[in-house]
Amino acid sequence: MRWYEKCFILLSYWFDKVLTRQKIEGLAVIICEQEAFQQLLSAVREKIDLGNPLGTELYRVFEQQSLTTLFQPIVSLQSKAVMGWEALTRGPLHSPLHRPLDLFYVAEQMGCLLELDMLTRMLAIERFANYQRHEKLFINVLISSLSASKHSPGITQHCMAKTGLRSEQVVIELSELHPTDDLPVLVEAINHYQKQGFVVALDDVGAGYNGMRLWSEIRPNIVKIDRYFVDSVHQAREKRRFLETMVNLAHGFNAKVVAEGVEREEELRVLEQLGVDYVQGFLLGRPEPSPGIKLAYSWPEARLRDIRQENTAAILAKPALTLRPDEKVGAVAERILKMPEHDFFPVVDEAGKVHGMVWRRDLMQQLLQRFGYELNYRKKIEELMDKHPIVVEGSVSLESLSRRLTDTLTSGHREAFILLKEGRYEGVGTFIDLLRVITDLKVKSAQYANPLSGLPGNVPIQAEIQGLLDRKVAFSVLYIDLDHFKPFNDFYSYEDGDKIIRFLSSLLREQVPQDAFLGHIGGDDFMVILPWQDERVESLAARLVERFKAGVQDFYSKEDRQAGGIQGVDRQGHSVFFPMMSISIGILKVAQGAISHQQRLSSLVTKAKKQAKSQGGNTWAVIEAKA
Repeated sequence: MRWYEKCFILLSYWFDKVLTRQKIEGLAVIICEQEAFQQLLSAVREKIDLGNPLGTELYRVFEQQSLTTLFQPIVSLQSKAVMGWEALTRGPLHSPLHRPLDLFYVAEQMGCLLELDMLTRMLAIERFANYQRHEKLFINVLISSLSASKHSPGITQHCMAKTGLRSEQVVIELSELHPTDDLPVLVEAINHYQKQGFVVALDDVGAGYNGMRLWSEIRPNIVKIDRYFVDSVHQAREKRRFLETMVNLAHGFNAKVVAEGVEREEELRVLEQLGVDYVQGFLLGRPEPSPGIKLAYSWPEARLRDIRQENTAAILAKPALTLRPDEKVGAVAERILKMPEHDFFPVVDEAGKVHGMVWRRDLMQQLLQRFGYELNYRKKIEELMDKHPIVVEGSVSLESLSRRLTDTLTSGHREAFILLKEGRYEGVGTFIDLLRVITDLKVKSAQYANPLSGLPGNVPIQAEIQGLLDRKVAFSVLYIDLDHFKPFNDFYSYEDGDKIIRFLSSLLREQVPQDAFLGHIGGDDFMVILPWQDERVESLAARLVERFKAGVQDFYSKEDRQAGGIQGVDRQGHSVFFPMMSISIGILKVAQGAISHQQRLSSLVTKAKKQAKSQGGNTWAVIEAKA
């Protein structure tokens, strides 16, 4: 029996009436960890050359535990919230070992890399637990440490038992940049951690030594894509394709994807389009001593709400001098003459009801006619006003307002319109302001467009849906997916696959009505949002199926058209005949107020799409969400 076990028994006996069993067990864990640290320090002392200044500095780091732990956020692209924090280690400030590369290099040269790895792990767990965060903690563990014969898997559990951290809250992050020759031992160590409930992540995917073999052997829960492939991905087609392949591969293995090194908003938009699960980088937040910091980057409200519909006419409302309908024309003329900078004046009663609009030019023209003033100055202004100005509710979308103004400009209407709020006067808007806002919105929407199709991407799609859900209106959603697209892509080329995507996007632009929203989720998935639920929904689906079925044949060779498809390879590597591409359309009809969360809508429309695909392609399936 070890000495600390004897201490545990004695303490249990002496303090049985004072301390609970839970406190005694916690004390035993502390004793275990203290002994483990002393053993670690003793091993370091034997290895380090204390005659070397760097060796002395390294030993002082171990002895005083003078490492700084920083935490960098890892953010979910779905919830836009922090899902975890990566613990990063720095040496003492103003020390030659401050930089992590120098710190770990010296430790490796001194033969105590394993001990340094253990110490950083212990400190990261302890310091993160002090903040009592509920997110996950990513701790870096060297592959060479796990595969080392002296590796002690219990030390992490001791630290967690002391701090109260749960195993499912900790992500063991393995760096692929450090090679290992003993893969079976590594796999055994990983299996041990996974059985204990830990999450396992493979870091630096795409930049390491062991590559796909390591990935296939350890089957990580999370893969982190090396920052090289993220840097300027919005400008590098090859990097985009690599990322797309890695995302599809990871999701095929039921693994989540973290993209590292995100520093530009343009990169973030591409990652959203590709379906990356999580992101990490200076754009979201730099490493900080506390994991409770606010994100450095925030998604503007317009990205989470309706970019088109929530930007309503109400934002154009400006105050203006109003006239009462019973005011005399003479008095109004005197007021207008004193305000030469104003060209129009709403006529509104005390209850807020709009009666019309007085246009300076029209009024002055009438009064300047022969006997015009004498004939009219005693009349009420409502007799001379424009009784039919453009009056709209502020809740009307800017796009609807724009269409209405375009249709009525030839009817003699002027450069302004009156805005209401729940039927009462709210203010006036001008055509110039409307044009400016719509231009800004189109520029913003273009920023989130899919570069291949030119259609709005995930952010505008989510915003469109959220706006409809917030307003509790009825609408329909079409989820359009290509069948057998990947085999076509592999058999022909990525360029031919891109042509198919552009063909489908052009077909959708041609067939989808102007009052609908058309978006490109990413890859071969598209979405159409319709403001109605009648038979036109199924009619649109039928047209899309027929037009696609006829047009897709042009992208196959004559021999493949005659054969009715291509001979390809499935996910298991088996030779399989794939018929010509088709489309499956999942239709979700949402009744007024039937759905309140996007997650519920996404689940239902995905279910509808799967039902359509199960019917063999070139078909559609309908699900109704009723209140």
